[in-house]
Amino acid sequence: MVATKKPMVVIIGAGLAGLTAAHKLHTSTPSFDIRILEAGSRIGGRIRTATFSGDRVETGATWIHGIEGSPIHDLARSIGALDSDGRPFECMDPVPDEPITVIPGNGTIIEPRIVNPVTSLYKDMIAFGADGGEGSVLGDTALKRCMEVVVDRLSVGRFLRSALEVYQEENPSEEKLIEEAVFEIHENMERAHTAADDLGDLNFHTEREYKEFPGEQITIPVGYSSVIEWLASALPLGAIQLNRQVVKIEWQSSGSSDLSSSSHPVRIHTKDGALFHADHVIVTVSLGVLKAGIDSGGFFSPAVPQFKAGAIRSLGFGVVDKLFLQLGETYTDGFPSLQFAFDRLRKTELPLWLQQMATLSPVYRGSRVLLGWFAGKEALALESLSEGEVLNGVETLMSSVPTLPQQPEFTSAMWTKWGTDPLFMGSYSYVSIGSSGEDFDRMAEPLPTVGENDEVGAAPPPLQVMFAGEATHRSHYSTTHGAYFSGIREAERLMKHYRI
Repeated sequence: MVATKKPMVVIIGAGLAGLTAAHKLHTSTPSFDIRILEAGSRIGGRIRTATFSGDRVETGATWIHGIEGSPIHDLARSIGALDSDGRPFECMDPVPDEPITVIPGNGTIIEPRIVNPVTSLYKDMIAFGADGGEGSVLGDTALKRCMEVVVDRLSVGRFLRSALEVYQEENPSEEKLIEEAVFEIHENMERAHTAADDLGDLNFHTEREYKEFPGEQITIPVGYSSVIEWLASALPLGAIQLNRQVVKIEWQSSGSSDLSSSSHPVRIHTKDGALFHADHVIVTVSLGVLKAGIDSGGFFSPAVPQFKAGAIRSLGFGVVDKLFLQLGETYTDGFPSLQFAFDRLRKTELPLWLQQMATLSPVYRGSRVLLGWFAGKEALALESLSEGEVLNGVETLMSSVPTLPQQPEFTSAMWTKWGTDPLFMGSYSYVSIGSSGEDFDRMAEPLPTVGENDEVGAAPPPLQVMFAGEATHRSHYSTTHGAYFSGIREAERLMKHYRI
């Protein structure tokens, strides 16, 4: 059936998912009127390239996770974003410097003979978990046999800790506390990778559904924002409206509705009092914002069905922040890549937000800008601090590492605040205990659903409220390519519905 009028499509959020959907609809067919309502004062969502102390850095999404088959890699390459403009950029080095592992407090450097076996163990267990044990590098070892027995009952956190316990039983040593501290480095890195504050809340089985693209992981030389800017540049002038925070979406869940006075079934209310009418709305706000909207009970009217609300509540959504530090001019040696094995007995001597920082490294080899990652409660604690408190805390940490050739001073700091930003309320999604991969599918299901035999214009109109974003993709959640795929999916859903 051919559409007799241009359907009005309102997209909530000018992040990667929303701009991808808009770009696909606009460039594939002239059959839709498109409007994007962005709550903030900029486009890009959780993608934002910035400059700090002269270096180009990413305050949001950083990596292209695998270049073989990734649509983000293909897009970045096609628009020339992978061609360097001559300026250095974050993580530009293909192979980072080998980190030095230190114990804050006494500054002891942990020997590779202890670090390397524990690091290998951790990598082996992650590989074992990802493929269900098949093809594991562990071979037919006692550790592998033990893991095969316990794996079905464990969260990611308990699974990894069990691996460490078995490893220490098979390899008795006097350095067990140091081994645990080294193992914790990797656990803290995993927290930042998955956004789970506690790996014990990470669902082991559904985590296996997560898919990675093969090939190297790279950053974008001219910045991730270049992808956002390219997508937006193809849209009509005025299609994107900034500072339009949506506070309510009214839709028709049955044939009888007070919206019948309008030719469009959906009404979108914004914080500034504006009212927009649409045939379809594509919601691309973060899972954190959806959680808050469901809990408040007023974001959707009528409320979304229980299957949708249950998925929103069940899936995890965590906080990951980045801290950038500028080295003072008095530090003349090249700053090394450090990873911190915290002595559990010494943790209380440092501020809470520093107690589980795993690494501190230059953003690229030779840079005077350093980067540390934070997750969960430590990230939220960091977000509440002043610059002076941050600088004092890091300098306190450095003073407990006397083995450095020089004691560094830091002149400035910049850090992200994804957790307390009301427009995001976190960083990205994960599969928590009690949720499953099916919840991602439920997240993606439109309201009302449309069957193969449904006619356009039936009551209630189908596909009124649609959903996109990284938290709506079952196997690529938490990634930019997951967000991209979801935007394409919803655009193609509408095109198929109108038989375009």
